[in-house]
Amino acid sequence: MAKPFPEVRVDLYALDDGRIYFGEMTFTSLGGFMNFYTPEYLLLMGEKCDISNC
Repeated sequence: MAKPFPEVRVDLYALDDGRIYFGEMTFTSLGGFMNFYTPEYLLLMGEKCDISNC
């Protein structure tokens, strides 16, 4: 699931009966709460990620 993306967290849940469920895909570090980066820096870094052909 994560292979085509430069950064993503995939949440999977394993049940006691062996079934695995997909939860979500998160495309930002720390759930988007990166208050130590300026908005300008985040835009600059985002421009370096090309996911248009994923």
